[in-house]
Amino acid sequence: MGWVLGPLLFPSPAPDVWSLVRAAAAAPVTLWGLLDALWDWLSRKNKKKAQAIYIDINVVLRELEDLAVVNKHALRLSECAVKVWAVRRRNFLDWVKRERKPLFKVAESTLLMETHSSGLRWRVGMGVMGTALQDNNPLAVDVSQAWAKAYDRSKDSWEALPQESKFGLTHEEFLKVARPASSSQSLGPFVMAVPYYEGASPCGVVALDMDPKDAAAIKLGGEFDDADRRVTQLLYALAKGALGK
Repeated sequence: MGWVLGPLLFPSPAPDVWSLVRAAAAAPVTLWGLLDALWDWLSRKNKKKAQAIYIDINVVLRELEDLAVVNKHALRLSECAVKVWAVRRRNFLDWVKRERKPLFKVAESTLLMETHSSGLRWRVGMGVMGTALQDNNPLAVDVSQAWAKAYDRSKDSWEALPQESKFGLTHEEFLKVARPASSSQSLGPFVMAVPYYEGASPCGVVALDMDPKDAAAIKLGGEFDDADRRVTQLLYALAKGALGK
């Protein structure tokens, strides 16, 4: 009897057993070779894109340095961070839960030395970056100023804030995001967020986080002037390169 259904229908000579063994042994190797080549191609493609993303991130950081020189300010790049967020479900559980447009961090500058991780699962409409993406409108916000009246971190103070100052956060989420009262830094950073859409579909957002004092010193976030325009254009170019198809 043969290995396929053919011999059941049509008589055939007895197969060469060793030929079948050799063919069976060769098939997995060939398939593995194809899969390995495909994986290698995808890895090289992803690596090339990752390199391009970090080149664009460095362009943004160099622009911040240039603005600091023009304004005679000693910018602390160690307290600046550029982050790229994509609208993407992280894993199978996100599909099961049907989370509403979660955000996944694609890339981040590695210069931030003092970090404060909130542990929140960010989504569209949440935080400055999520709000910018939801409204498809770039934002530049001094978060510490927006939350100044909630400095004591109490629920009553938080609920008294205007809705637009909460950026879609609950009081519990605010407590996770706000920097600790013991921190020498301000309640929150200055955030410039630039969304990226393809047609009517939100693809993601790029956010620049920095100390509010640094932002003010290099004239970011005031009236929309040449400095804001230049940085916004660079952030958009970064978003398009990182998130575009």
